[in-house]
Amino acid sequence: VPGDLLTVAQLDLLGLTNTFASKDLSNCLCLSRVLALYPYEPLPAILCHAPVLCRYPSHCMVEEEVTLGCHQGALMTFGLQGPHVDLPSSLCFLRIRRWLIECGTPLDHRHLDCTVSVRNLEEQCLQRCNAEAKKVRPSSRCSHSAFSYWGASIVRHRPDRGVQYLNEQHRLLAGVAQVEDEKLLLEIRSDRTPFPSGLLCCLTFIAVLLVFPLLFQG
Repeated sequence: VPGDLLTVAQLDLLGLTNTFASKDLSNCLCLSRVLALYPYEPLPAILCHAPVLCRYPSHCMVEEEVTLGCHQGALMTFGLQGPHVDLPSSLCFLRIRRWLIECGTPLDHRHLDCTVSVRNLEEQCLQRCNAEAKKVRPSSRCSHSAFSYWGASIVRHRPDRGVQYLNEQHRLLAGVAQVEDEKLLLEIRSDRTPFPSGLLCCLTFIAVLLVFPLLFQG
């Protein structure tokens, strides 16, 4: 989250915003693999919490995934145990854990098993994801993007007869092999750009410059 309004980023012709400075990581050659998780629930625009879709080095293996939750509310570790397990936080925990293991990162499983039962957590998450996939909660979250001047959208679709899974993590929990071009309920839509508020501001400013002198004529 660069902390810029989408309008400000769209007006940044000189590249002075945090968005401009952070969205292009193509020269960061030390990056070889990236997991980027984007909670789908939108926040009010005034909070300047629009995420950014980055450009990575060509050799980098990138996994971008939309998940449940709202901003940092999807990464609360206290919601991983007890009678009221937080589904968004649990999904992020399990996804990051799986990714770290795939990358060969050594984890202290003895300590982990004492605090969180991973197997039970996976079973709970799978059951709740199956139920969540049936709920009608369409939404769209605006995002900055290195691939579009106007930005992109993080969307949750309506349940569809041919769509079974929320995201890649839901499919992994179900133990189902990945299908090419499989549709998911949560996804990034680079072709669905937010409202061009920056362009509207420019047109409004030009209109004011044209109209203002006419008010003092005669």
